[in-house]
Amino acid sequence: PTFVPVPVNVVSGAGPITVPFAVNVSAGGGQEGVTGNEASQEVSVLSWEFVWDEVGGVWCDGGTYDIVFNTGAIDPNAEREVFRLQCLDACIADPACSYVSFYNPQFSNPECSRAPASCVPSTPPVQQPFELNYYTLYFLPRSKFVQQPVLSVAPVSPGAPERHGLISFEALADTFGDVRLLVTLADSGGAAAEAGSFNVSTTREVTVSISSRNVAPIFDLAVARVAFNSTSSSASANVVVLPAAVQNVSAGAGECLCGPLGGGCVDALFGCQTVSFSVGGVETLSGGRPGSTDLFARFEVEPVSGNLTFAPAPHWSGTFRVTVRVDDDGDAAKGGAEVGGVSSSTRDFVLEWSIVNERPTFSPNLFVEFPQTNETERGLVRTHLALGNLT
Repeated sequence: PTFVPVPVNVVSGAGPITVPFAVNVSAGGGQEGVTGNEASQEVSVLSWEFVWDEVGGVWCDGGTYDIVFNTGAIDPNAEREVFRLQCLDACIADPACSYVSFYNPQFSNPECSRAPASCVPSTPPVQQPFELNYYTLYFLPRSKFVQQPVLSVAPVSPGAPERHGLISFEALADTFGDVRLLVTLADSGGAAAEAGSFNVSTTREVTVSISSRNVAPIFDLAVARVAFNSTSSSASANVVVLPAAVQNVSAGAGECLCGPLGGGCVDALFGCQTVSFSVGGVETLSGGRPGSTDLFARFEVEPVSGNLTFAPAPHWSGTFRVTVRVDDDGDAAKGGAEVGGVSSSTRDFVLEWSIVNERPTFSPNLFVEFPQTNETERGLVRTHLALGNLT
């Protein structure tokens, strides 16, 4: 039998799904197994297994382990690979095992241990660089799933004239990355075939790509409307501070926020996220100029205190609906672009900004000439007026 693997792409936390993992499934290779003599044979999944992720020079942070699976002196040339495979098989047989630490000093006295599920891969503290070669950390990807994968071959039907492979599983809500499976199919050998004459396919690799789902950060605004009168056209003179205006800041449900607001929480897989605030938009309700984020010469939020500080740009006045936006760095924290999630949310308030029009003032410099040449010009007065400090 033959088949063509197809990539499987899902979003973490999407719930149980069933999607194709293979197309062009044939009982005998090519059309023979689709419409020819072998078309009557059944095709099924003979076996599948996870491909281990292997990282050299790495151990679990702190070097703590749950169980020592195996240890002892071996012949480094003849028995090392056997020992390693026994180590991995011991983990596969243990439902609670996802990480295996393989420590092999001098390549002659290896130790195989089960690492805790909270394992954080890191570089071990070593005295000599060559000692990094002693450590290898293996990860079994089954811990990425709530429901372990189930693989099957869908039979031919009027609605599906071609056989195809199906995989059913549910990925954890807080996981991402690629999981590789090695899959082998088998046929039934046909009704007229001798017992045990079934054949098997070439083992092929199937990749399941799990994209992260980032939950939107959230916050509350304690102000709905702000009114302010300005008597200056200078932005620096019009700084407004709204104490504790931003409250209940969160990276999102089930996600950790860095710093004091996060309470020290750290997601075992993704650490913590940071948030930043900005002007998401300005709508002019009356007066002013057309809506623009240029309304503000300064706009900032201090997440811990919740203080909202802003200063409108010079010569603006009117009533505006201001949108405050918060963004998190969930995409970066989760290893790349998220799919199906969002990394921002908004709240808004109304700003009434008035500029008080004061009486203009000036400091005059005044001098008067009375050039008088004769009695007939005594009524002529020439006046020069100079204005200074005009405001």
